[in-house]
Amino acid sequence: MSSKSTAERAQLGNIHMQSQSAEHIRMHLILSARLAAIQCGSAPHTNRRAVRRPTRLALTHMRALQALDATLARASHRDIGEVIFGSEAMMSRWHADSELRAQVRHLIRRGRTLMNGGYRTLLSANSAGRFPTG
Repeated sequence: MSSKSTAERAQLGNIHMQSQSAEHIRMHLILSARLAAIQCGSAPHTNRRAVRRPTRLALTHMRALQALDATLARASHRDIGEVIFGSEAMMSRWHADSELRAQVRHLIRRGRTLMNGGYRTLLSANSAGRFPTG
């Protein structure tokens, strides 16, 4: 078993990703999204009976962390949106003041809040799924 924590591995991964080209970052985001789909049981080859479907809140947290990871890897908001929402949605709904752009910005803010201590709220017994807004 590795002595490095998940956070340390993620940080090392982010440092490595900063030195990669935009194409490598895009590939990292796609693979990250596929891995998350497998872990959440939404991938076609998983055993759906054994895996519980994630809640909407869990999916939001997952997307926020994906957006944060991509931001720290210096991906553009557009690239982040394409990985999270799909290229078809990007082509039809991405423009200067679109709700899709607002969602990407919101996910990035939410991810930063989690990174900066907001995860503690998720761990507290009395949070009832509430999330800090700051």
